[in-house]
Amino acid sequence: MADLGSRSRGQLILVAAFALAVTFVALALVVNSAIFTENLASRGETGGSGDALTLRHDVERGVGQSIASANVYNTTDQSTLEQGVDRGIGNVNTAYSKQSAADTAIVNVSRKSGSTTYGSRVVQNESGGRAFQDRNGNSDWHVVDDVDRSGNEGNATRAFELNVTKLSLEPDESGAFRIVVEEWKGSATWTMTLWRDGASDDVHVEVDIDSEPEARCMQEVDEAFVRVDVTEGRLAGEPCGALRQGPNTNGDFGNYRFASGVGDRYNVTFEHGDKAHGNYSLVTRNQSMASSNTLNASVGSDSPYWDDAVYDVTVRYVYNSPKLDYETDVRVAPGESR
Repeated sequence: MADLGSRSRGQLILVAAFALAVTFVALALVVNSAIFTENLASRGETGGSGDALTLRHDVERGVGQSIASANVYNTTDQSTLEQGVDRGIGNVNTAYSKQSAADTAIVNVSRKSGSTTYGSRVVQNESGGRAFQDRNGNSDWHVVDDVDRSGNEGNATRAFELNVTKLSLEPDESGAFRIVVEEWKGSATWTMTLWRDGASDDVHVEVDIDSEPEARCMQEVDEAFVRVDVTEGRLAGEPCGALRQGPNTNGDFGNYRFASGVGDRYNVTFEHGDKAHGNYSLVTRNQSMASSNTLNASVGSDSPYWDDAVYDVTVRYVYNSPKLDYETDVRVAPGESR
């Protein structure tokens, strides 16, 4: 065995220490890179990060439009729905890849295998509208039963939109049209009431949650129809605090978003459906409503009807530029409460 002198041993220790230092630095770079990749949105402005995050938002919106389109035009079965969504994602990928190439960035958007969540879309889409009654003409009725959001990301109901003839609304809140979300096999409720103020153009929304003061919002609507985005929290296109994290009548802020406070499983009910006339749609995570006796089945049936739908998908978003490498999963559920 070679006999190492003190100087040789010292040199060997120094070389070993240097090698370990290089290893630790490399490991730190790998860890920091991984942290940066998944948490870019929570950091300050970094070279190229603004472009990456802006494009991520645009990609999410484009994929959301693809889902909405497939839920209208590709509803034969779940396979057809997924194919429609994939075509839309492919178009989004092509469009933003070309756009980013001009900025020397490489972008890729693809659906993660097995990430599609299916559900049902409930629709009333009659020419000239119709009272918000069930298929049998009942004004108080269950739109969907046992919506289950337990163990899943999101609210299990999204894109809940009403387009209502303004003059069909009650001139005060007494007896006005209501959407009631009630806890499945429980007593908690979330209630939205919609009415107009006498003969004026003022349209009101009130949200009541058990044991909480009510929250209200109002918009003056000049048009013949008023649009209410129940899950996105908008009245006539404007943010409505009564459907969001807004102030109540006591001036305190609370969470009044759709289905707040009713537990993980709930029913959606219309009350006084004869006091609102128009059209509506919503998407729920419930995969089959074949047992419904209040809705007709499939597109082409008389309103209201239900059909298969995509509830959400997850895409892998990759952005590579000379200044930044960024990739992350993006869950897309358009029109879901946030």
